[in-house]
Amino acid sequence: MIKFLFLFSGLLLSALCATTAQADGTGFPDKDKVYVINRFGNQSGYIFQSGSQLLHSSYNTSNRQFWRFIPTEKENCFYIQNVTTGWYIQSCNLPPVGGGGQPVPMGEAPVEYQVCKDNTAGASTNGYYYMSSTDQGTIDNSKDGTLGLNFGANGVVAFHIKTGRGNSYWEITETTDQWTAPNYTHSPYARANGIYFLPCGTVDRAYLKNLAIRGKDVTDELNYSATARPSKAYTLHTSDKATVQRGGTFELSYTAEGISADTHVGMWFDWDGDGVFDICHSKDGESQGTIAINVPDTARLGKSRLRIRLTDNAMTEAEEDVIGTVYDFIVNVSAMKTDRIVTVSPNDTLRGSVVLENAEGTPLADGSTVCAAGDRFTVKAIKKGNAVFRGWKKENTIISTASEYSFDVTQDMELTAVFSPNTQVTTGIDNVNGNQPATVKTSLTLSPSGILSAHSSSPVRRILVYTPSGRRVAQAKAAEVPVKHLPKGTYVVKVTTDAGESGQKIKL
Repeated sequence: MIKFLFLFSGLLLSALCATTAQADGTGFPDKDKVYVINRFGNQSGYIFQSGSQLLHSSYNTSNRQFWRFIPTEKENCFYIQNVTTGWYIQSCNLPPVGGGGQPVPMGEAPVEYQVCKDNTAGASTNGYYYMSSTDQGTIDNSKDGTLGLNFGANGVVAFHIKTGRGNSYWEITETTDQWTAPNYTHSPYARANGIYFLPCGTVDRAYLKNLAIRGKDVTDELNYSATARPSKAYTLHTSDKATVQRGGTFELSYTAEGISADTHVGMWFDWDGDGVFDICHSKDGESQGTIAINVPDTARLGKSRLRIRLTDNAMTEAEEDVIGTVYDFIVNVSAMKTDRIVTVSPNDTLRGSVVLENAEGTPLADGSTVCAAGDRFTVKAIKKGNAVFRGWKKENTIISTASEYSFDVTQDMELTAVFSPNTQVTTGIDNVNGNQPATVKTSLTLSPSGILSAHSSSPVRRILVYTPSGRRVAQAKAAEVPVKHLPKGTYVVKVTTDAGESGQKIKL
């Protein structure tokens, strides 16, 4: 590294602080330039910001080690600002404790520092800079008493700047590296299609252990859990998702590991689905918490996204780099509704059957019902042959291994009774039933009010609506079924008439 050379022409050098100038006549440091600061002669002594701390390490452009010196009205006085975070070095007027210096913090408020070169003839620190906050009276480096930035064992501390104290003197060098933070521009195409910028970063100690989205206006709860830190800084979770209602509220709760007082915990939402995270809720320095979230009345129906950021680098924007972990989760937004759909079925009708009962113990036909939040139901699994009941599965999670399971409805519930294979199945090959349902032609129409109607030459008895994955999301024992509450997407519709059944895909 080349140390700055300065020309001093016709300038009176003070014994305590010399006014310096560059060859072009501008003052040093220059407010329009960017510098790195290291303990002179020590290539492991470059100052960088980590959270609210000032640490030092070898030269590393991934660290927040770039600084700007903003001049104040006083000669040789500056605000020392980190270029990446915009934070400032705080006061070093911190008396030593037990013979050692106290750590100098970072903060958002500017603090004035005097930055001067040591010109003491014959001193080992001659030609290098001390930096002392001006809130401690007269600054004098000829004796102990004035405190400045000092190269401590575990970071930058406040200690005496008496000439000859090598750890209190620094090289200040203009950088030639590219330090400018990237300018994230979301193109009209990206916004129209909800395309997100993926953050860069380095995995660190902070990670998410549990995340839940629950509440009366949640029709599909999100329940995420992890037992270990992920292997990479960014993860998109597509199987852990929630469905919330526009204009409603819900509770987001989390627990995290490796959280320090300086860890930024941010939860970003993109309610208009344009690929730009607009609203942030933060719980900085908290390893667990619960936040009440309002879904805007203007939220776009359909797929949206939640981003969780755990980072120790003091960068708090949604797309910025992290030293920690970033998680993206899918959040679907549906129209407000008061009812819930409960559906129960076996994983194979040759292995077992199921019964859905209401709070009065009355079995419900077809194993499905529309109900209100808070209603109580009981499901029963009945095995066939030598099959064994394994448990009730919701999506990919077994929620109970009891063959009889009761629950209060808080969200749409689609439960599958999981049975092991039944090897005592009668094939019935010799007794083929010739009265199989016929396939009939039907047509579908969708009204502006969100009513799906089935039309056939034979009377329509029932309509069932499924997702492509086979999940039943709407039904009616009639020729019409409301689907306004469903998110936009592709669905499979099964229509039963007196003459037989038909099925077709639709796009809402």
